[in-house]
Amino acid sequence: MAPYVADIRVGDPRIWRDDEECKTWAAEGVRHAAGENPDLLAVIGRVKVQRHQLGVLGSYTHENDDLANAKWSFTLERPGHGAFADHFDNAYRALEEAQASASRTGDNRNLLSNDEQGRAIRFVKPMFVDKRATGVEEHGDVLTWPVPRSSANRFSGMMMNMRFSPLQVFHESGFAVAPVDMATRLPGTLAEVTFSLHHTHWQHLDCDTFSALVSKVVMLEDD
Repeated sequence: MAPYVADIRVGDPRIWRDDEECKTWAAEGVRHAAGENPDLLAVIGRVKVQRHQLGVLGSYTHENDDLANAKWSFTLERPGHGAFADHFDNAYRALEEAQASASRTGDNRNLLSNDEQGRAIRFVKPMFVDKRATGVEEHGDVLTWPVPRSSANRFSGMMMNMRFSPLQVFHESGFAVAPVDMATRLPGTLAEVTFSLHHTHWQHLDCDTFSALVSKVVMLEDD
């Protein structure tokens, strides 16, 4: 079982790789997610009814036709329950500390938000990954995913160079949530999300981006 991020003590940042455009980092004691076996963390929160792309095609639309960069995304917000609310607050603070420790610019984007609607953590799941990537769990094949007929050829073409990596959502009892039901069943529910943490410093943009890449989602209660 992945440790809860609320229980992780984030240490000094560690530089793992120098790229021409960016530098990548992982928290002390947490292996970088670009490695072969990235460490996984977990957090519990309520899936926001807004700010999600949970349909079978995720963010992909025929208008932008950018299937290689398609992803699923959603945000967790602070639950109303006492114990879970405290857990979420601790997790949010730990991620804030991770960002502050790793950031080179102080302009931290994509992972955390804190506005009039409260604190929230954003999660993403790329739909396709490079076939050479290691440490990626395979839970199925694109042939069993309910791809609309209008997009079937595009999906098949992607499989020549990429690996399909579906979003995995389960009930607490262990039963999988059907892909066509994710967009209606997941928003509003209390969920445990297992993820790996990624950070990139973009030198040419003078900012830092942080991403929580989803490994698995478990629904702890129904709508």
